[in-house]
Parts: sequence; structure tokens; C-alpha cells
Amino acid sequence: MLQSEIKKSVEELIQMVEEGKTLEAFEKFYHEDLVAQENQTEPRIGKEVGREFEANFVGNIEQIRTYKAVSTMIGSGVSAIAWEIDIDHKEWGTVQMTEINLQTWKDGKIIRETYNYTL
Repeated sequence: MLQSEIKKSVEELIQMVEEGKTLEAFEKFYHEDLVAQENQTEPRIGKEVGREFEANFVGNIEQIRTYKAVSTMIGSGVSAIAWEIDIDHKEWGTVQMTEINLQTWKDGKIIRETYNYTL
């Protein structure tokens, strides 16, 4: 996948998430063979498992003060997005953090993503 194609997809993904269309963005941009991992936890394998996690996360957000991309980096087959997040979550309470998402692309979709943050 060309860097210009990844850049366009990342820009659209960011726009969708910032508009509150996180689940729609997940459906559009994530590969069926997705492997997703939060920091050093066990990875979530498969799009269905990832979808369930995302739906649970989004469904438990009570208030969003800030959820915006503050930086991106695009490479050959890879991308990174830095998110500034300030939310109230039913399970986790108030969450204020910068999260770095590192993504590997295959067939026009994100096949591997790691979420790196400190709470």
C-alpha cells in the first residue's frame, strides 16, 4: 500500500473517530485478521474480537471532553496516530492520556495495531 493511500485512509479514520463514528471506522479500516494489543497485555486476535472490544469501550463512555488526533506519522505500510483523550468511562472512571496507536497495513486495512499509553 502506498504512503499516499495510507495517509488518505488515516485522515478519514481520524475524521470518523473525531465525529463519533468509531465503530463505523473500525468496520471500514480494520482487516479480518486483525491483531490488536494494549501495551503488554495479551493480543486480541480477529476482527470479531476487536469489534466486541471497541463496542464495549465506546458503549461505556459517559462523557467526552477531548478525543482528538494530535499527530500522525505515515510510512511504507505503517502509520502512527497520537490521540489526546479526556473521557469519563463507566468501567475505568476519568481517563486522561495520550495514546499512541502503531498500525501495520495490509490489503488497504489495518492488520496489526498496538495501543501504547500510561494511565
